[in-house]
Amino acid sequence: MIIMLQRRYPARRSVPFVDAELRMDPRTAFSEMQGEVPRIGNQPEWLTAAYDLLSAKRSNLQFQIGAVLHYARCPVVRTAKLADVVERVWLACQAVLPTT
Repeated sequence: MIIMLQRRYPARRSVPFVDAELRMDPRTAFSEMQGEVPRIGNQPEWLTAAYDLLSAKRSNLQFQIGAVLHYARCPVVRTAKLADVVERVWLACQAVLPTT
């Protein structure tokens, strides 16, 4: 899951307004994912927007990347294998994380 979020703070300690939020499944950028059930719509422009945000950041948009494991639809979250899944998600996200 990739999330891009634009927030606006009326005052330093106030609750922010959310001006824009895009939550996307990165698989929407690839047409070969069309065989998935349920069908994943092809929206390559969303991945382009995420790339533009990361490559030439000139705004206060927030970028989040990770995985969403729905408790009701993902039986692994109720097992000891969850730690392995979390590790694989973290390693998969390394490609876009800044290096120090």
